[in-house]
Amino acid sequence: MGNYPNAAQGLKMIFWAAIAAIISAVVSVIPILGIIGAIAVIVCGIISFLGVRKASADDEGYHKALVYTIANIVIGIIQIFTDDIKIVGTLVGIAGSIVSLMVTYYICITTAKILRNVGSDAIADKGIKVWNIIKICTIISVICSFLSIIPIINIIAAVIAVVVAIVMIVAEIMYLIFLKNSYEALGA
Repeated sequence: MGNYPNAAQGLKMIFWAAIAAIISAVVSVIPILGIIGAIAVIVCGIISFLGVRKASADDEGYHKALVYTIANIVIGIIQIFTDDIKIVGTLVGIAGSIVSLMVTYYICITTAKILRNVGSDAIADKGIKVWNIIKICTIISVICSFLSIIPIINIIAAVIAVVVAIVMIVAEIMYLIFLKNSYEALGA
């Protein structure tokens, strides 16, 4: 099953970077450890980028994910400077959500494709399911972001956004499990 060693190692890097980023994000809200956690989140982003880059050696789909990952980094930098400008900040945030969705798309779809090539259809199917849940949640979140600009409707949008955020947490856990199962199935 070692036909995709770079994909296996890249997915493993993406998985562990995501786990470390979650821990780092939690640490970053602790006042005395905030800067350490924030720096760690950035380092995790770099490790994840390197994981996608490594995986891209085995399949063109990961290369597309890499391009969107770079775009997401650029959007993240722009967002730092536009967060205080209500409409612009919202639009940049929406662009970030869409680009992040494309990264997830290419990682899930490409990984599912190579998993099928090595006979791991059940894991591939879970990847497609995860992708569809994340896609639906992101679309609803983007709609809620647009609606959050409109008075009164923004209250309904906020309630929906909270529900979607909870579902998205579950989907992200499923995504992490998919990444772990994938890199193990590919021999990492």
